[in-house]
Amino acid sequence: VALAESCISNYEGRNTSTLIGAEADLSEFRDFRLDALLFGEANGRVVISTSLLDAVKAVERAKLMGVPAVRIGTVGGELLKIKSTSGECAWEVLGLHDLWWNSIGNTMG
Repeated sequence: VALAESCISNYEGRNTSTLIGAEADLSEFRDFRLDALLFGEANGRVVISTSLLDAVKAVERAKLMGVPAVRIGTVGGELLKIKSTSGECAWEVLGLHDLWWNSIGNTMG
């Protein structure tokens, strides 16, 4: 959920006309149930976005501070793509935004 929110929330929060996709590989997290990995909101997990140059620095800094950290993907494009040990899925970010932004209106009719 955090990955999807990262892709769609800047559109409204920054009042921009662009949505940003992402590609994430979660297949190394074999010890987690898939539903917990994709939808869990444990307070010990955080998703951050950095420039390509700062990604290595961010992981190194976290590890120096004793915080487990791993790079899971890249930002860009028009799709949110997630790979896990169970397979791969992809969604158009524009469609995800529409479902999120219009969810109450669509439900109410």
